[in-house]
Amino acid sequence: MKKVVDAVIIIILLLSLTSIALADTYISGVFPTINSTNINAFQVNGNAAQTGSVLRLTPASNNQAGSAFWKYKTDFPANRSFATYFSFQITSTGGGGADGLVFVIQPDSNTAGSSGGGLGFSGIPNAFGVEFDTYQNGDYGDPNGNHIGIDLSPGGLGSVTSVATVTVDSINSSWSLEDGAIYHTWVEYNGSTQNITIRLNRNNNTRPINAVLNYTTNLSNVFAQQAYVGFTAATGGAYENHDINSFFINNNYLSDGININTTTYQPYAYRLLLSQSHLNVSADGYSVSAITINATDLDGNLLPTQNISFTTTLGNIMPLGDKYASSGLTNSTGQLYPVYASSHLPGTATITASVPGGAYNITTVTFLNSGATVPELSTIALFLIIASVFSGFFYIRTK
Repeated sequence: MKKVVDAVIIIILLLSLTSIALADTYISGVFPTINSTNINAFQVNGNAAQTGSVLRLTPASNNQAGSAFWKYKTDFPANRSFATYFSFQITSTGGGGADGLVFVIQPDSNTAGSSGGGLGFSGIPNAFGVEFDTYQNGDYGDPNGNHIGIDLSPGGLGSVTSVATVTVDSINSSWSLEDGAIYHTWVEYNGSTQNITIRLNRNNNTRPINAVLNYTTNLSNVFAQQAYVGFTAATGGAYENHDINSFFINNNYLSDGININTTTYQPYAYRLLLSQSHLNVSADGYSVSAITINATDLDGNLLPTQNISFTTTLGNIMPLGDKYASSGLTNSTGQLYPVYASSHLPGTATITASVPGGAYNITTVTFLNSGATVPELSTIALFLIIASVFSGFFYIRTK
């Protein structure tokens, strides 16, 4: 009987551990597959297209170029730290196969990308890239036509002359990026140690213990804090399909990386929408513009209980009823209503709202000299001013 009881206890413990391991974890982006709905998160360019359950960056044809970047920039607040996991597949090679694909973070444009041996990365300024190169270009110092490289373009145009490389066949002699297998990749950057690590697995989505490539550099010198994330690919005289099967990313470092076998991931809000009751108010220390923040998912649905942080370059901003807070939760309808109070100083305030996953947006309010004519306060703003006299509902900061 004791053995039966012990066995039951062990089973219960194992189930408990499993339930803990599979608890939801929120990260910036979650794309287990690519479908007709979540493809709308990307600006898809050139020859790229959603095909079945993949993002096909290029079809297997000559002289193709495609890219896909998130439509909106992501904020990387922790010294550019990030963690990503994605899977890709290269098939239908012709003419020996070429050229490869690149994972890219860059602040320039969500329509970036070029053709040929530059893998779509060449020419993108202030960019970080990890290339999966299937064609040996001597001009770029490629070690062979089956390698991974780290590409940087701080202060200049993107180049696929990699600062560090590893050949895939040196990882495993039977591996080739063009063998039709699904390759699983983990790219992580710790902004504190300034270390980039890349892991690779073939037909297996378990994150390896050891990295296949390490490189140390300060990515704060490469791309801006707000940047686009995505992929580029290209073909030339030789060609192949370049497909992205899945994509997960977080805008901060994760010590254990992203591991879909042990953790269920959910995305933070995809987009924040900001509006204000007044574009111009008097710089008199008590006139206000009410700022409304909406948090939405990919489909535009409003999301409740999203933690929104906000900052301003002038005066003070706070949620209703809390004069000291610099953040708040969206309500049951997915909205947060802070109130902006001016100082006595005129000028234009830039108000930024963000969520932990990196979605952010900005709006501006201009504070005019007290003698200037401004629109009459809205009913809600006037009510808040009166209410503050009796209940201290909001805080007016003077300088």
